[in-house]
Amino acid sequence: MAVDDTWYLKTKDADGNRVPSSRHGGKRKRYRVYWPDGKGGFPEKFFDRKTDADRFHTSIRADINRDEYIDPDAGKITFREYAEKWRTGAVHAETTQNKIESDLRLHVYPVIGDRPLKAILRSEIQSLVKGMNLAPATVEVVYRFVQAVFKMAVADRRISAINNPCVGITLINVDRPRITPLPTEAVSLWMQLIDPRHRGLVELAATSGLRGGEMFGLEVERINNFAKTIDVARQIVLVNGQAPFMKLPKGDKTRTVWVGEYGMERLKEYMKEFPPVEVEIVDKSTGRDVTRTAKLVFTTARKNVMRRNMVQTKYAAPALDKVCAQLLASDTEVAHQLRAALKNDRNGFHLLRHYFASMLIANGASPPAVQQMLGHASATETMETYVGLWPSEPERIRGAVDKVWLAPRMPAGDQRSLRLVT
Repeated sequence: MAVDDTWYLKTKDADGNRVPSSRHGGKRKRYRVYWPDGKGGFPEKFFDRKTDADRFHTSIRADINRDEYIDPDAGKITFREYAEKWRTGAVHAETTQNKIESDLRLHVYPVIGDRPLKAILRSEIQSLVKGMNLAPATVEVVYRFVQAVFKMAVADRRISAINNPCVGITLINVDRPRITPLPTEAVSLWMQLIDPRHRGLVELAATSGLRGGEMFGLEVERINNFAKTIDVARQIVLVNGQAPFMKLPKGDKTRTVWVGEYGMERLKEYMKEFPPVEVEIVDKSTGRDVTRTAKLVFTTARKNVMRRNMVQTKYAAPALDKVCAQLLASDTEVAHQLRAALKNDRNGFHLLRHYFASMLIANGASPPAVQQMLGHASATETMETYVGLWPSEPERIRGAVDKVWLAPRMPAGDQRSLRLVT
C-alpha cells in the first residue's frame, strides 16, 4: 500500500537521477494510490495533487487497520439486485415473503431499483417515503423493508455505516386508534344470528381470543377438557396459488390458553352438532413439508379446511351487519359502544379478540397474562394495543384505598367480599 508518482519510473539512471515515465507531463493524473482489497486484488485510484493522494492513502490505511474498509466496487450493485438477494435469503413466513415481494416491486423498485446502492442518498429515501400514496401505517411497513435491505448492505460491507441513507428518515406519525371493545349484548346477538356451523367460531374467539387461522387449524387432540385448556400449536395459512397448509402460530410461538366453563361447554356442544373431520393437509411447522392427517374441529359442510376470507365475507360479516341493524337503531349506551368499536375495525376475529382481551383486563388480569392468552410478542405490545382499557394509576390508587376504608360503610350486600387487609 503506497503512493506512486507515475511520472517517474522507480529506477534511476547511471547518475542517480529519476527516470521520466511515458506518462510524464501528460494529461493523465499523476499520483496513484493502491491498496490490498482483502481478496487478493489491489484497487487503485489516481490524483492530480500529491496532498490529495496522501490524504486518501491515510484514510484507506486507517480503514484497513480498523477493519472498516469497504471495497469501492461493492456498492455499485443496484438496489433491486441486492434487495432481491436479501429478500430470497431472508427467513420469513410465506405470507410475509409475498408481501415483501409485492411492496418492493410496486412501491420501491420503480423509484430507486436501478440506482447503485452506494449512490442512493438520504434525501432520495425521504422522497420515496413522502411520495408513497399509501396509508401511514403501510408506508412505515414498506420503509422498514427498505431499511432492512440497507442494514444488511452495511453488514455485508457493500456500503459503510455512515453512508447508510436510512438514517434520520422522518415518517408520518401513525395514529393508532384507541380500541373500544364490542358490548357483550352485541357479541351475544352475533352468536345467535350467525349460521350454526360458524357459530362455534364466534363463541370460541369471544371466550379464548384465538386468531382465525388458529381456530381453523385447531385439532381435537389439542383440547384438554379436564384441564380446560387449548394448546395453540398450529394455524391454517393461505398463500396465493397454494392449497391451505399448516404452520406454527404467529411469531412461530405456541401457547396454552385457559378456557372457562362456558367456553368449554359451548365447544363441546358444537363438536356434538358438527363432529370433527379428518383431513389430509401439508404441515410446514418443522421447516419441511409433511403431509399428515389432522382431525379438525372446524371444517366446511363439504369437509374441507375453512378459509378466512370466505368465512369473513360470507358468514361473519353479514351476521354482524344484522347485529348492527338491530342495535344501532336505538340511542342507547350499547349502540354508542358498538359504533365506537366498529369505527376503525370491522374484521370479525379482530373484534372478538379485542372483546376477549377487554374481559380479561376488566377482571384484573395482568399484562403478561393477557399477552400469554393472545399470543403477543411482548407484554409491551399488549399494553400499547389496549392502552385505553388498562386502569390508570390514579384509578388503581383510589380503588385500593376505597376498598379498605369505604367497605365498612357499605351495606352488607354491596361489599362484594371486600375486607380490611392486615
